[in-house]
Amino acid sequence: MLKKVLFKITKGPFMGSMVGKVFQYCSRLILVKKIYNGKEVIAFYHPQPSYQNHVIIVPKKAIKNL
Repeated sequence: MLKKVLFKITKGPFMGSMVGKVFQYCSRLILVKKIYNGKEVIAFYHPQPSYQNHVIIVPKKAIKNL
């Protein structure tokens, strides 16, 4: 239940920007096995993988259109 509440909170615009700022400025402090930590993106192994090669790639800046 707590996971669902936290997930709803992170979906809001304020927390979305906070998460983005954490990835942008504090990516060195994130405790995961990083694959790549560049200027624009960070890639790391999922801390609780669903399958063997579960990699997450996150942009460090907001992307309006893909």
